[in-house]
Amino acid sequence: TFLNFVREETSLRDTFINRFVQAKTPLGEVLQELQNSQESPNRKLLSKETFRKAGKEAIELTKKEMALATEKRERREVSNKISYLQKRQTSVEKIGSEFQVNTYATGIQRGVSAANLNNGTFIVTWESNLQDGSSYGIYGQAFNVDGSKSGSEFLVNTYTISVQDQPSVASLSNDKFVVTWRSVGQDGDFDGIYGQIFNANGTKSGSEFQVNTNISYKSVPSIADLNNGKFVVTWTSSNQDGSGYGIYGQIFNGDGTKSGSEFLVNTYTTNWQIISSIAVLNNGNFVITWQSNGQDGDGYGIFGQVFNADGTKNGSEFQVNTYTLIDQKYSSVASLSNNKFVITWFSDGQDGSSNGIFGQMFNADGTKNGLEFPVNTYTINSQEHPSVTNLNNNGFVITWGSYGQDGSSYGIYGQLFNEDGTKNGLEFPVNTYTTNSQQAPSAASLNNDK
Repeated sequence: TFLNFVREETSLRDTFINRFVQAKTPLGEVLQELQNSQESPNRKLLSKETFRKAGKEAIELTKKEMALATEKRERREVSNKISYLQKRQTSVEKIGSEFQVNTYATGIQRGVSAANLNNGTFIVTWESNLQDGSSYGIYGQAFNVDGSKSGSEFLVNTYTISVQDQPSVASLSNDKFVVTWRSVGQDGDFDGIYGQIFNANGTKSGSEFQVNTNISYKSVPSIADLNNGKFVVTWTSSNQDGSGYGIYGQIFNGDGTKSGSEFLVNTYTTNWQIISSIAVLNNGNFVITWQSNGQDGDGYGIFGQVFNADGTKNGSEFQVNTYTLIDQKYSSVASLSNNKFVITWFSDGQDGSSNGIFGQMFNADGTKNGLEFPVNTYTINSQEHPSVTNLNNNGFVITWGSYGQDGSSYGIYGQLFNEDGTKNGLEFPVNTYTTNSQQAPSAASLNNDK
């Protein structure tokens, strides 16, 4: 055929390749040029019929070559995408194996809270059933940066009658740490909030102290170091603000003595304001978030308030969530290195499938920075109870519980973010053991960029 002839004849082959393939000259023009110059060194002449058949063959060959080229290009694109995604995913790498925190394993251990310590270790606290001899008690365990235990687990609460639960832990700037919790009946009137300061080695520094001044039902404490030798504790209080539940706070000196009086956090007091979270900002101020019933017009919504370091309000309380249908609940807030902060929560029905995790960046004055954004990529069933932590690389990480994603009830997942709120890599599974449920995560950034 003509193409075989072209392949055999060097000059014609070069003409065919250069004119048609490289210069992209139309096939008809190339064939005409070759027909006009079909004289070859062996004087072999080709008929018009040969050229006609050659044209058809060339067209079919071109289609095949183009299809092959397209397939190769698509394969390269897929390969590049896979490589890109793999590179993105490698931004999260598990170090070693998952480890058990509690040594005492009888009964129930739950409700964890974790904090990084200034000496390079980290501390985890939790509530344990019957370990202290009377219902739930608070326990803690220090860890080295490699996840190995530093010393033995220790009892946090001194008063052990009835229930002590809902722990929250924070590192202090004086190389100590403080744990707060709810204690049932200890203050003589239902539930109160108590605290205990510890040295870095897990020994107690002073005695446990009562956080709340007003008595009645108090619950769900949250704590943060103010980086000025003081720390602040918030909690949910019943019937103190005149209407259901409200959020209250108290600043403490580094030794556990009170600095000033306890203060009301929320301005809007109708119905319930419950479950607070605190973060200290780079400018010395702090921000408190909570969920408020009916304030955004439909169910629970997330609200916040910036405070000066002395506990006075800085500006007005602000609404966090933009999407307001049904409920937005269980907020978590973290300060960022760029003098901003980020709040995350779970929202009912917003992602099209039960609960989903959402977030919003804020400037230091409490104004929104950008739009609220979805956190979880996997949206089937429910994703709930998020926890956000700032990282030493200027980004942040959000963890949450996701139902059915790991094949067995709830599992823990996470997502890294850049400091501008864009996702850094893919969402990743946290737990290795997936049987039954793994829920209610707590995360802390370590000094070694982990």
